[in-house]
Amino acid sequence: MAAGNDFSAGLSRLGFGAWSGGDMPAARSDLLAPGLKAATAPISSKRTLPPSDRALRDMLSARKERRRDNRQDDDAPADAKPALRTSPTVELWATLSASQRPDFGFGERLVLHWANYFTVAAVKGKVGWTVGPFMREAIRPNVAGRFEQLLTAATLHPAMLFYLDNAGSIGPQSIVGRKKSRGLNENLARELLELHTLGADGGYNQADVISMAGILTGWGVNLNLDSPDCGTVVFDARKHQPGSKMLLGQRLPDEGPDQLRRALALLAAHPSTARNVSRRMLLAFAGDSVRPDDLALMTRSFEQSQGDLRALTATMLSLDTMWTPPLGKLRPPIELLHIAAGIVGAVPQPMEVGRALTAMGQPSLQAPSPKGWPEADNSWLLSDGIKSRLDWAADLGRRFGDRVNTGAIAKGAGGWLLTDETATTLRRAATPQQALALLLMCPEVQRR
Repeated sequence: MAAGNDFSAGLSRLGFGAWSGGDMPAARSDLLAPGLKAATAPISSKRTLPPSDRALRDMLSARKERRRDNRQDDDAPADAKPALRTSPTVELWATLSASQRPDFGFGERLVLHWANYFTVAAVKGKVGWTVGPFMREAIRPNVAGRFEQLLTAATLHPAMLFYLDNAGSIGPQSIVGRKKSRGLNENLARELLELHTLGADGGYNQADVISMAGILTGWGVNLNLDSPDCGTVVFDARKHQPGSKMLLGQRLPDEGPDQLRRALALLAAHPSTARNVSRRMLLAFAGDSVRPDDLALMTRSFEQSQGDLRALTATMLSLDTMWTPPLGKLRPPIELLHIAAGIVGAVPQPMEVGRALTAMGQPSLQAPSPKGWPEADNSWLLSDGIKSRLDWAADLGRRFGDRVNTGAIAKGAGGWLLTDETATTLRRAATPQQALALLLMCPEVQRR
Protein backbone atom coordinates (compact mmCIF):
# COMPACT_ATOMS: atom_id res chain seq x y z
CA MET A 1 0.00 0.00 0.00
CA ALA A 2 1.34 3.44 -0.93
CA ALA A 3 1.67 6.20 1.64
CA GLY A 4 -1.48 7.10 3.52
CA ASN A 5 -2.66 7.21 7.10
CA ASP A 6 -5.51 6.14 9.31
CA PHE A 7 -7.70 8.93 7.97
CA SER A 8 -7.26 8.36 4.24
CA ALA A 9 -10.21 5.99 3.86
CA GLY A 10 -12.47 8.28 5.87
CA LEU A 11 -11.53 11.33 3.82
CA SER A 12 -12.52 9.46 0.68
CA ARG A 13 -15.72 8.02 2.12
CA LEU A 14 -16.84 11.24 3.81
CA GLY A 15 -15.48 13.70 1.27
CA PHE A 16 -13.50 13.79 -1.95
CA GLY A 17 -10.20 12.37 -0.74
CA ALA A 18 -7.04 14.19 0.24
CA TRP A 19 -6.42 16.08 -2.99
CA SER A 20 -6.76 19.49 -1.34
CA GLY A 21 -3.31 19.24 0.19
CA GLY A 22 -4.53 20.54 3.54
CA ASP A 23 -3.23 19.34 6.87
CA MET A 24 -4.38 15.82 7.59
CA PRO A 25 -6.66 15.66 10.63
CA ALA A 26 -5.21 14.54 13.93
CA ALA A 27 -8.58 13.24 15.12
CA ARG A 28 -11.85 12.25 13.48
CA SER A 29 -13.64 15.21 14.98
CA ASP A 30 -11.22 17.61 13.27
CA LEU A 31 -13.32 17.29 10.12
CA LEU A 32 -16.45 18.69 11.78
CA ALA A 33 -15.78 22.42 12.14
CA PRO A 34 -14.13 23.05 8.73
CA GLY A 35 -16.71 20.85 7.03
CA LEU A 36 -19.69 22.69 8.48
CA LYS A 37 -18.02 26.04 7.84
CA ALA A 38 -17.48 25.15 4.19
CA ALA A 39 -21.01 23.77 3.82
CA THR A 40 -22.69 26.90 5.17
CA ALA A 41 -20.45 29.46 3.48
CA PRO A 42 -22.25 31.53 0.82
CA ILE A 43 -21.39 30.70 -2.78
CA SER A 44 -19.70 33.65 -4.45
CA SER A 45 -19.41 33.70 -8.21
CA LYS A 46 -18.40 36.06 -10.98
CA ARG A 47 -21.68 35.16 -12.60
CA THR A 48 -24.94 36.52 -11.24
CA LEU A 49 -26.64 34.06 -8.89
CA PRO A 50 -30.01 35.67 -8.16
CA PRO A 51 -32.17 34.84 -5.15
CA SER A 52 -35.41 33.05 -5.91
CA ASP A 53 -37.65 36.12 -5.61
CA ARG A 54 -35.58 38.13 -8.08
CA ALA A 55 -35.46 35.21 -10.52
CA LEU A 56 -39.24 34.81 -10.38
CA ARG A 57 -39.86 38.53 -10.82
CA ASP A 58 -37.54 38.52 -13.81
CA MET A 59 -39.37 35.54 -15.29
CA LEU A 60 -42.74 37.24 -14.88
CA SER A 61 -41.47 40.50 -16.34
CA ALA A 62 -40.09 38.74 -19.39
CA ARG A 63 -43.35 36.85 -19.94
CA LYS A 64 -45.30 40.07 -19.64
CA GLU A 65 -43.02 41.70 -22.20
CA ARG A 66 -43.44 38.83 -24.63
CA ARG A 67 -47.22 38.96 -24.33
CA ARG A 68 -47.12 42.68 -24.92
CA ASP A 69 -45.18 42.11 -28.11
CA ASN A 70 -47.57 39.34 -29.19
CA ARG A 71 -44.75 36.83 -29.41
CA GLN A 72 -44.82 33.17 -28.51
CA ASP A 73 -42.29 32.01 -25.92
CA ASP A 74 -40.32 29.99 -28.47
CA ASP A 75 -40.00 32.98 -30.79
CA ALA A 76 -38.66 35.44 -28.24
CA PRO A 77 -35.36 37.00 -29.31
CA ALA A 78 -32.31 36.25 -27.20
CA ASP A 79 -32.12 39.75 -25.74
CA ALA A 80 -35.69 39.43 -24.43
CA LYS A 81 -34.92 36.37 -22.36
CA PRO A 82 -34.58 36.89 -18.61
CA ALA A 83 -31.17 38.10 -17.54
CA LEU A 84 -31.32 36.79 -14.00
CA ARG A 85 -32.16 33.15 -14.58
CA THR A 86 -29.23 30.85 -13.89
CA SER A 87 -29.31 27.39 -15.34
CA PRO A 88 -28.55 24.36 -13.19
CA THR A 89 -25.28 24.11 -15.09
CA VAL A 90 -24.19 27.61 -14.08
CA GLU A 91 -25.18 26.94 -10.49
CA LEU A 92 -23.05 23.79 -10.52
CA TRP A 93 -20.13 25.61 -12.12
CA ALA A 94 -20.24 28.28 -9.40
CA THR A 95 -20.30 25.59 -6.72
CA LEU A 96 -17.34 23.75 -8.21
CA SER A 97 -15.41 27.00 -8.45
CA ALA A 98 -16.10 27.87 -4.81
CA SER A 99 -15.73 24.46 -3.21
CA GLN A 100 -11.95 24.04 -3.35
CA ARG A 101 -11.47 24.49 0.38
CA PRO A 102 -9.23 22.63 2.86
CA ASP A 103 -12.03 20.53 4.34
CA PHE A 104 -11.36 17.59 2.00
CA GLY A 105 -14.82 17.97 0.47
CA PHE A 106 -16.77 16.92 3.55
CA GLY A 107 -18.81 20.13 3.60
CA GLU A 108 -19.89 19.74 0.00
CA ARG A 109 -20.78 16.10 0.60
CA LEU A 110 -23.08 17.27 3.40
CA VAL A 111 -24.73 19.77 1.05
CA LEU A 112 -25.14 17.14 -1.66
CA HIS A 113 -26.68 14.74 0.82
CA TRP A 114 -29.24 17.17 2.22
CA ALA A 115 -30.09 18.50 -1.24
CA ASN A 116 -30.76 14.92 -2.33
CA TYR A 117 -32.75 14.27 0.85
CA PHE A 118 -34.98 17.26 0.07
CA THR A 119 -35.02 16.79 -3.68
CA VAL A 120 -36.28 19.42 -6.05
CA ALA A 121 -35.57 19.07 -9.75
CA ALA A 122 -35.51 21.50 -12.64
CA VAL A 123 -37.84 19.35 -14.71
CA LYS A 124 -40.91 21.52 -15.07
CA GLY A 125 -42.27 25.05 -15.05
CA LYS A 126 -41.14 27.52 -12.45
CA VAL A 127 -38.94 25.01 -10.60
CA GLY A 128 -36.15 25.69 -13.06
CA TRP A 129 -36.02 29.29 -11.91
CA THR A 130 -35.77 28.43 -8.23
CA VAL A 131 -33.91 25.10 -7.94
CA GLY A 132 -30.49 26.79 -7.85
CA PRO A 133 -31.55 29.32 -5.22
CA PHE A 134 -33.09 26.43 -3.26
CA MET A 135 -29.60 25.03 -2.70
CA ARG A 136 -28.27 28.45 -1.62
CA GLU A 137 -31.26 29.57 0.44
CA ALA A 138 -32.79 26.45 2.01
CA ILE A 139 -30.02 23.84 2.18
CA ARG A 140 -26.63 25.46 2.75
CA PRO A 141 -27.55 27.85 5.59
CA ASN A 142 -29.23 25.07 7.59
CA VAL A 143 -27.03 21.97 7.44
CA ALA A 144 -25.47 22.84 10.81
CA GLY A 145 -28.69 23.86 12.56
CA ARG A 146 -31.65 21.87 13.81
CA PHE A 147 -33.48 19.49 11.55
CA GLU A 148 -36.74 21.35 12.14
CA GLN A 149 -35.16 24.51 10.72
CA LEU A 150 -33.91 22.68 7.63
CA LEU A 151 -37.27 20.95 7.20
CA THR A 152 -39.15 24.24 7.41
CA ALA A 153 -36.79 26.05 5.04
CA ALA A 154 -37.02 23.26 2.46
CA THR A 155 -40.80 22.85 2.73
CA LEU A 156 -41.54 26.56 2.49
CA HIS A 157 -39.26 27.38 -0.42
CA PRO A 158 -40.73 28.32 -3.81
CA ALA A 159 -38.87 25.47 -5.50
CA MET A 160 -40.47 22.83 -3.27
CA LEU A 161 -43.93 24.39 -3.46
CA PHE A 162 -43.70 24.43 -7.26
CA TYR A 163 -42.01 21.03 -7.64
CA LEU A 164 -44.60 19.14 -5.60
CA ASP A 165 -47.54 21.23 -6.80
CA ASN A 166 -48.55 22.72 -3.47
CA ALA A 167 -48.86 26.19 -4.98
CA GLY A 168 -52.03 24.93 -6.70
CA SER A 169 -53.50 23.05 -3.73
CA ILE A 170 -56.67 24.67 -2.40
CA GLY A 171 -58.83 23.65 0.54
CA PRO A 172 -62.22 22.42 -0.74
CA GLN A 173 -64.04 24.28 2.05
CA SER A 174 -61.90 27.39 1.79
CA ILE A 175 -63.26 30.65 0.39
CA VAL A 176 -61.51 30.09 -2.94
CA GLY A 177 -62.23 26.37 -2.99
CA ARG A 178 -65.98 26.87 -2.63
CA LYS A 179 -66.03 29.38 -5.46
CA LYS A 180 -63.81 27.46 -7.88
CA SER A 181 -64.59 23.87 -6.90
CA ARG A 182 -60.91 23.19 -6.48
CA GLY A 183 -59.41 20.53 -4.23
CA LEU A 184 -56.35 19.28 -2.42
CA ASN A 185 -53.10 18.21 -4.02
CA GLU A 186 -51.46 15.55 -1.85
CA ASN A 187 -48.02 15.47 -3.50
CA LEU A 188 -46.07 17.58 -1.01
CA ALA A 189 -47.94 16.12 1.96
CA ARG A 190 -47.13 12.56 0.92
CA GLU A 191 -43.44 13.19 0.26
CA LEU A 192 -43.17 15.23 3.44
CA LEU A 193 -44.27 12.20 5.46
CA GLU A 194 -42.71 9.42 3.39
CA LEU A 195 -39.37 10.95 2.41
CA HIS A 196 -38.64 14.05 4.47
CA THR A 197 -39.68 12.97 7.95
CA LEU A 198 -41.24 9.68 9.14
CA GLY A 199 -40.20 7.37 6.31
CA ALA A 200 -42.33 4.87 4.41
CA ASP A 201 -42.54 2.65 7.49
CA GLY A 202 -42.96 5.55 9.92
CA GLY A 203 -46.48 4.77 11.11
CA TYR A 204 -48.61 7.26 9.19
CA ASN A 205 -51.70 6.44 7.11
CA GLN A 206 -53.75 7.96 4.30
CA ALA A 207 -55.76 10.02 6.77
CA ASP A 208 -52.53 11.66 7.91
CA VAL A 209 -51.63 12.43 4.29
CA ILE A 210 -55.01 14.11 3.75
CA SER A 211 -54.67 16.08 7.00
CA MET A 212 -51.16 17.17 6.06
CA ALA A 213 -52.37 18.26 2.64
CA GLY A 214 -55.06 20.35 4.32
CA ILE A 215 -52.50 21.90 6.66
CA LEU A 216 -50.35 22.86 3.66
CA THR A 217 -53.17 24.60 1.79
CA GLY A 218 -52.81 28.34 1.53
CA TRP A 219 -49.02 28.19 1.21
CA GLY A 220 -47.89 29.34 -2.20
CA VAL A 221 -45.83 31.92 -4.05
CA ASN A 222 -46.91 35.47 -4.80
CA LEU A 223 -46.69 35.89 -8.58
CA ASN A 224 -48.30 39.33 -8.74
CA LEU A 225 -45.77 41.66 -10.34
CA ASP A 226 -47.51 44.67 -8.86
CA SER A 227 -47.05 43.36 -5.31
CA PRO A 228 -43.99 44.28 -3.20
CA ASP A 229 -43.94 40.60 -2.09
CA CYS A 230 -43.78 39.24 -5.63
CA GLY A 231 -41.61 36.14 -5.81
CA THR A 232 -41.85 35.32 -2.11
CA VAL A 233 -43.66 32.55 -0.25
CA VAL A 234 -46.94 33.73 1.26
CA PHE A 235 -49.84 32.26 3.21
CA ASP A 236 -53.25 32.96 1.68
CA ALA A 237 -55.96 32.30 4.28
CA ARG A 238 -58.61 32.36 1.54
CA LYS A 239 -57.17 29.09 0.12
CA HIS A 240 -56.50 27.38 3.45
CA GLN A 241 -58.70 24.44 4.42
CA PRO A 242 -60.38 25.71 7.61
CA GLY A 243 -60.63 23.85 10.90
CA SER A 244 -58.42 21.83 13.20
CA LYS A 245 -56.57 18.81 11.79
CA MET A 246 -55.68 15.41 13.26
CA LEU A 247 -52.07 14.42 12.52
CA LEU A 248 -50.52 11.28 14.00
CA GLY A 249 -53.20 11.21 16.66
CA GLN A 250 -52.71 14.83 17.73
CA ARG A 251 -55.18 17.61 17.07
CA LEU A 252 -53.67 20.78 15.65
CA PRO A 253 -55.86 23.87 16.10
CA ASP A 254 -56.70 26.14 13.21
CA GLU A 255 -54.14 28.89 13.70
CA GLY A 256 -53.64 29.93 10.12
CA PRO A 257 -49.95 29.75 9.12
CA ASP A 258 -48.94 28.50 12.57
CA GLN A 259 -50.82 25.25 11.97
CA LEU A 260 -48.12 24.18 9.50
CA ARG A 261 -45.32 25.20 11.84
CA ARG A 262 -46.87 23.09 14.61
CA ALA A 263 -47.15 20.16 12.19
CA LEU A 264 -43.52 20.43 11.09
CA ALA A 265 -42.37 20.63 14.71
CA LEU A 266 -44.42 17.51 15.49
CA LEU A 267 -42.93 15.62 12.55
CA ALA A 268 -39.37 16.75 13.26
CA ALA A 269 -39.57 15.49 16.85
CA HIS A 270 -41.12 12.10 16.00
CA PRO A 271 -39.03 8.97 16.76
CA SER A 272 -39.65 7.67 13.23
CA THR A 273 -38.11 10.83 11.82
CA ALA A 274 -35.01 10.34 13.99
CA ARG A 275 -34.62 6.85 12.58
CA ASN A 276 -35.35 7.80 8.96
CA VAL A 277 -32.97 10.76 8.96
CA SER A 278 -30.22 8.67 10.55
CA ARG A 279 -30.73 5.72 8.22
CA ARG A 280 -30.62 7.83 5.07
CA MET A 281 -27.52 9.64 6.27
CA LEU A 282 -25.75 6.33 6.87
CA LEU A 283 -26.79 5.03 3.45
CA ALA A 284 -25.38 8.18 1.86
CA PHE A 285 -22.03 8.11 3.67
CA ALA A 286 -21.35 4.57 4.91
CA GLY A 287 -22.51 2.20 2.20
CA ASP A 288 -25.38 0.16 0.84
CA SER A 289 -26.05 -1.54 4.17
CA VAL A 290 -26.52 -0.01 7.60
CA ARG A 291 -25.09 -1.57 10.74
CA PRO A 292 -27.77 -1.78 13.44
CA ASP A 293 -25.39 -0.44 16.10
CA ASP A 294 -24.56 2.59 13.96
CA LEU A 295 -28.23 3.29 13.29
CA ALA A 296 -29.08 3.00 16.99
CA LEU A 297 -26.29 5.41 17.94
CA MET A 298 -27.27 7.96 15.27
CA THR A 299 -30.96 7.74 16.16
CA ARG A 300 -30.21 8.27 19.83
CA SER A 301 -28.01 11.28 18.99
CA PHE A 302 -30.83 12.84 16.96
CA GLU A 303 -33.37 12.31 19.73
CA GLN A 304 -31.18 13.44 22.62
CA SER A 305 -30.02 16.58 20.80
CA GLN A 306 -33.55 17.37 19.60
CA GLY A 307 -32.53 17.13 15.97
CA ASP A 308 -29.27 19.09 16.22
CA LEU A 309 -27.59 18.34 12.88
CA ARG A 310 -24.18 19.42 14.16
CA ALA A 311 -24.45 16.81 16.92
CA LEU A 312 -25.75 14.20 14.48
CA THR A 313 -22.87 14.90 12.10
CA ALA A 314 -20.36 14.65 14.95
CA THR A 315 -21.82 11.28 15.90
CA MET A 316 -21.45 10.07 12.32
CA LEU A 317 -17.80 11.12 12.30
CA SER A 318 -17.20 9.07 15.45
CA LEU A 319 -18.31 5.80 13.84
CA ASP A 320 -15.57 3.28 12.99
CA THR A 321 -17.58 2.41 9.88
CA MET A 322 -16.72 5.77 8.33
CA TRP A 323 -12.97 5.36 8.68
CA THR A 324 -12.37 1.70 7.90
CA PRO A 325 -11.17 0.44 4.49
CA PRO A 326 -11.91 -0.85 1.97
CA LEU A 327 -13.63 1.71 -0.23
CA GLY A 328 -16.43 0.02 -2.12
CA LYS A 329 -19.21 2.33 -3.27
CA LEU A 330 -19.05 3.83 -6.76
CA ARG A 331 -19.24 7.60 -6.66
CA PRO A 332 -22.05 9.41 -8.48
CA PRO A 333 -20.76 11.63 -11.31
CA ILE A 334 -21.24 14.91 -9.41
CA GLU A 335 -18.58 13.88 -6.91
CA LEU A 336 -16.12 13.06 -9.69
CA LEU A 337 -16.42 16.61 -10.99
CA HIS A 338 -15.55 17.97 -7.55
CA ILE A 339 -12.53 15.68 -7.30
CA ALA A 340 -11.35 16.57 -10.80
CA ALA A 341 -11.63 20.28 -10.05
CA GLY A 342 -9.41 19.77 -7.01
CA ILE A 343 -6.81 17.64 -8.74
CA VAL A 344 -6.62 19.84 -11.83
CA GLY A 345 -6.98 23.13 -9.98
CA ALA A 346 -9.48 24.45 -12.52
CA VAL A 347 -13.12 24.10 -13.49
CA PRO A 348 -14.10 23.69 -17.15
CA GLN A 349 -16.63 26.12 -18.56
CA PRO A 350 -20.28 25.69 -17.53
CA MET A 351 -21.45 24.03 -20.74
CA GLU A 352 -18.62 21.49 -20.57
CA VAL A 353 -19.48 20.70 -16.96
CA GLY A 354 -23.14 20.28 -17.83
CA ARG A 355 -22.43 18.01 -20.79
CA ALA A 356 -20.12 15.83 -18.71
CA LEU A 357 -22.70 15.28 -15.98
CA THR A 358 -25.45 14.55 -18.49
CA ALA A 359 -23.27 12.09 -20.39
CA MET A 360 -22.49 10.23 -17.16
CA GLY A 361 -26.17 10.00 -16.26
CA GLN A 362 -26.63 12.69 -13.62
CA PRO A 363 -27.77 15.94 -15.25
CA SER A 364 -27.34 18.82 -12.85
CA LEU A 365 -30.24 19.42 -10.43
CA GLN A 366 -32.51 17.12 -12.43
CA ALA A 367 -33.07 14.09 -10.22
CA PRO A 368 -35.53 11.58 -11.72
CA SER A 369 -38.06 11.68 -8.87
CA PRO A 370 -38.70 13.19 -5.42
CA LYS A 371 -36.69 10.27 -4.02
CA GLY A 372 -33.58 11.94 -5.42
CA TRP A 373 -30.58 10.29 -7.00
CA PRO A 374 -30.23 6.63 -6.01
CA GLU A 375 -27.76 5.75 -3.27
CA ALA A 376 -27.21 2.10 -4.23
CA ASP A 377 -23.85 1.25 -5.74
CA ASN A 378 -25.33 -0.71 -8.66
CA SER A 379 -27.28 2.37 -9.78
CA TRP A 380 -24.11 3.75 -11.38
CA LEU A 381 -22.67 0.46 -12.68
CA LEU A 382 -24.32 0.64 -16.08
CA SER A 383 -22.11 -0.05 -19.10
CA ASP A 384 -22.95 3.25 -20.80
CA GLY A 385 -22.17 5.10 -17.58
CA ILE A 386 -18.73 3.49 -17.24
CA LYS A 387 -17.89 4.26 -20.86
CA SER A 388 -18.94 7.88 -20.33
CA ARG A 389 -16.62 8.07 -17.31
CA LEU A 390 -13.76 6.75 -19.44
CA ASP A 391 -14.46 9.33 -22.14
CA TRP A 392 -14.65 12.08 -19.53
CA ALA A 393 -11.36 11.07 -17.91
CA ALA A 394 -9.60 10.84 -21.27
CA ASP A 395 -10.84 14.29 -22.27
CA LEU A 396 -9.63 15.90 -19.04
CA GLY A 397 -6.35 14.06 -19.39
CA ARG A 398 -5.78 15.51 -22.86
CA ARG A 399 -6.55 19.04 -21.74
CA PHE A 400 -5.07 19.20 -18.25
CA GLY A 401 -2.48 16.44 -18.01
CA ASP A 402 0.48 18.83 -18.19
CA ARG A 403 -0.58 20.72 -15.05
CA VAL A 404 -0.94 17.74 -12.69
CA ASN A 405 2.01 16.07 -10.93
CA THR A 406 0.65 12.53 -10.94
CA GLY A 407 4.09 11.25 -9.98
CA ALA A 408 3.88 13.02 -6.64
CA ILE A 409 0.36 11.68 -6.10
CA ALA A 410 1.61 8.18 -6.90
CA LYS A 411 4.16 8.56 -4.11
CA GLY A 412 1.41 9.40 -1.64
CA ALA A 413 1.58 13.21 -1.68
CA GLY A 414 -1.44 14.76 0.01
CA GLY A 415 -2.30 11.58 1.85
CA TRP A 416 -3.87 9.67 -1.04
CA LEU A 417 -4.26 6.04 -0.09
CA LEU A 418 -3.31 4.36 -3.39
CA THR A 419 -2.68 0.67 -3.81
CA ASP A 420 0.75 -0.37 -5.03
CA GLU A 421 -0.88 -1.46 -8.30
CA THR A 422 -2.43 1.97 -8.90
CA ALA A 423 0.78 3.81 -7.98
CA THR A 424 2.81 1.61 -10.33
CA THR A 425 0.30 2.13 -13.15
CA LEU A 426 0.54 5.91 -12.78
CA ARG A 427 4.36 5.83 -12.82
CA ARG A 428 4.35 3.73 -15.99
CA ALA A 429 1.98 5.98 -17.92
CA ALA A 430 3.37 6.94 -21.32
CA THR A 431 2.38 10.62 -21.07
CA PRO A 432 1.15 13.08 -18.42
CA GLN A 433 -2.17 13.09 -20.23
CA GLN A 434 -2.52 9.33 -19.92
CA ALA A 435 -1.43 9.47 -16.28
CA LEU A 436 -4.17 11.96 -15.37
CA ALA A 437 -6.82 9.91 -17.17
CA LEU A 438 -5.66 6.79 -15.32
CA LEU A 439 -5.72 8.64 -12.00
CA LEU A 440 -9.29 9.83 -12.55
CA MET A 441 -10.43 6.30 -13.38
CA CYS A 442 -8.55 4.47 -10.63
CA PRO A 443 -10.66 2.75 -7.93
CA GLU A 444 -9.35 5.10 -5.23
CA VAL A 445 -10.93 8.08 -7.03
CA GLN A 446 -13.99 6.34 -8.45
CA ARG A 447 -15.04 4.75 -5.16
CA ARG A 448 -15.71 5.81 -1.59
